[in-house]
Amino acid sequence: MHPRLSKKVFLLCLFSQWLLGQVSFFGDIYIAAGNEMHIAFPTTYLSGATLTTARGIEPGVVSFKATSLWEQTKKNSFVSGVVRVYDTGEFIFPLGEDELFSPIGFTITSNPQHIDVRYYQQHPFGYPIVTEGYLSPQYHFWEWESTGNATARAQVYWNEAHRLASLAPFGNIDALEIGVLEGNQWKLIPTTLEINSFENDNSISFKSGSAVSLPIINLSQTKGITFVLGKPIIPLERKIISEVITPNNDGKNDQWKINGILFTEASKIRIFNLRQQLVFETQGKYTNDWEGTHNNGAQIPSGNYYYTLDLDGAPPLEYKGWIYIKRE
Repeated sequence: MHPRLSKKVFLLCLFSQWLLGQVSFFGDIYIAAGNEMHIAFPTTYLSGATLTTARGIEPGVVSFKATSLWEQTKKNSFVSGVVRVYDTGEFIFPLGEDELFSPIGFTITSNPQHIDVRYYQQHPFGYPIVTEGYLSPQYHFWEWESTGNATARAQVYWNEAHRLASLAPFGNIDALEIGVLEGNQWKLIPTTLEINSFENDNSISFKSGSAVSLPIINLSQTKGITFVLGKPIIPLERKIISEVITPNNDGKNDQWKINGILFTEASKIRIFNLRQQLVFETQGKYTNDWEGTHNNGAQIPSGNYYYTLDLDGAPPLEYKGWIYIKRE
């Protein structure tokens, strides 16, 4: 047993060297809080199963022997939760969530004890601002925790399902970078783009590729990593969605104003009444011109209404809230 493994360890086939030398997972497995499944086989095949670990203060853990390799033989077979590594060298964490395979590769240069890595489709820390003039897709976050002064170079991967194409109207693929979270701020790091070796695509675009950190990252001083678009065409403004409109033609608050949100041709706005009936919808780039009317131009009565803003035409919703229409 590895000298640094937890006492609560489920050792999977320690004697695999004299058996087949490989293991395949066909059915889903759950690793409860405080437990660790250590895979000592030379080769592990992820053959349609999801290895799910508990998340939280004392998570469940999947760990691999230093020389272990893994192969994904069926799409969307991965670890949903925490993967732990005790060693240095190159290792790709087979992470994902729901049905989205989202691995991250580390070239680990220092690892005094262990490094835990997990993936979230949506940032668990909200949306800290990198700096004015930079965009994040607001999805996809690889979080890590380490003991001691752990350092590594990181590589993150995306495919069409990651929906980075939602950034395409605001910049080209060469402007895509990665940022690490220090405290509550994203810090941009020099990045190079490469192909996604898990896809049958030798091009780099918003649909497929990978991003590699050029400098070594101090994992002990940072929380995780995400995608950032470094050179948007449209400068960012402070996000403001007005909560009241008074469409009485006095030139004040006659239209619903939305500032600091970048719409695309796929963006959708929907307005509902308190009976959850759709009273207005529009798609495309919003120009701050809605005056509280139905799509046929008829006035909507005074009162409270619920809105949703879908910026890229795919779930989840980016913004939702209330707006009050006052006509008197």
